[in-house]
Amino acid sequence: MGLQLLRKQRTWAQAATDVEVIQPQEQEPLAPAFYLPGQLERVTAGVPGLSTLEQEMGWLTTDPVAHAAVIRYTLRDCLVHPHGVEYLGGSICKDQGGRYRIPSGSIETVGHAAYCMSATAHQYFGHWLQDACTTALLAQPHDTLLLDVRADWPHAAAYAKAFDLSPALPPNLYVRELSVFQDFSQGSSKRQRYARLRERLARAFGPAPARSQPVYLRRGATGIARIIANEDAVTERLEQAGFLVLDIAGLSAAAMFRHLAGAPMVVCMDGSHMNHLYFSMPYGGSILSFVPADRFTANNFGYASAAGLHFGLLVVDRSDQGYVVDVDAMVRTLDLLPH
Repeated sequence: MGLQLLRKQRTWAQAATDVEVIQPQEQEPLAPAFYLPGQLERVTAGVPGLSTLEQEMGWLTTDPVAHAAVIRYTLRDCLVHPHGVEYLGGSICKDQGGRYRIPSGSIETVGHAAYCMSATAHQYFGHWLQDACTTALLAQPHDTLLLDVRADWPHAAAYAKAFDLSPALPPNLYVRELSVFQDFSQGSSKRQRYARLRERLARAFGPAPARSQPVYLRRGATGIARIIANEDAVTERLEQAGFLVLDIAGLSAAAMFRHLAGAPMVVCMDGSHMNHLYFSMPYGGSILSFVPADRFTANNFGYASAAGLHFGLLVVDRSDQGYVVDVDAMVRTLDLLPH
């Protein structure tokens, strides 16, 4: 029993010296998702290690949608290091295995700081862009901003600069009062902050162009590999329908914004790269996402709804060469989406 008590972490609520509800829990009607009959029956698994199939189906179909509260917790006397945070009675681990909790090197002291990272935001660019960067707007003016900008993510630095976010650089900090946040849902507070970041992007990257071509966003080998085995057939059919094929590799964040800001419709493989769309596409636009049957997620459905976009999905099956898109089913699904 004694060892079990030692291992049990205090929650943020238990450890906090102050708790502020920034936005209470909210509900709203479920936005429609667009897909052909029989698509959901083809799904075999959620995201390994992160979600179950039942959870993902619930997030896609439960009506009304409940948006969790946004809460600021103030923790005293915290040690922040490259792999997370140590607070009295608990820790926040960016490394999902909970490793590397012993900091090395010098430690600087600051009075107040806002911590915006999580294990998911540290691992996936999309969660960093969509979650951590929006949480950064909850920091108080006197807070030192603690937001990672990974050098191996080619667009992260450009987004942080365009968002006018200036994270602290010291590897180790002793923080007298650290703000941490429950801020994972897509309620009114998050949507207001999305709008502010969109405005900052438009100022940094240039005004949105007039309505332009629909776009096929080619993921390629970026992020976690999800190769489309028959991508040539996909792009050929879409080009015949007037789509521009846009390759993410080698494209700057600013150039991507200018291509997407006028696109009425975007087709792409599911993944973190889709988060570019939510800060650029015009309100009322439509997305068709190819979602793997063996790694099904409704995450982008929630993001698209919060961005004022229509969301369609086509389930794709894995083969030895990659995922295979049913091109005829793709065309029929596009016909379901608002144009």
